[in-house]
Amino acid sequence: SLKKTQKSNIKLTARVKKLIKNLKKVNLKLWNVEDSKRICEKNKNFGKKFIRLSRNVYLNNDKRARIKSNINKLLGSNIKEIKQYVNY
Repeated sequence: SLKKTQKSNIKLTARVKKLIKNLKKVNLKLWNVEDSKRICEKNKNFGKKFIRLSRNVYLNNDKRARIKSNINKLLGSNIKEIKQYVNY
């Protein structure tokens, strides 16, 4: 959590705090999208709504990866999440 991180030796600048807040928002969006997709699955509804939700998964996952990468860079982490996908 943010409060635990604040008590650690990591200096949380305003920029890092903003990125953490954005990461939380994206994570919540992803959970909501996945829940909605499961409802579509339950109802065997694979129309436009399901397609829109499915597209939102990879769009938000890409956004999430960018935010995480920026946090790692700002904090000087040597952790790098590398994923390669076809460009869209």
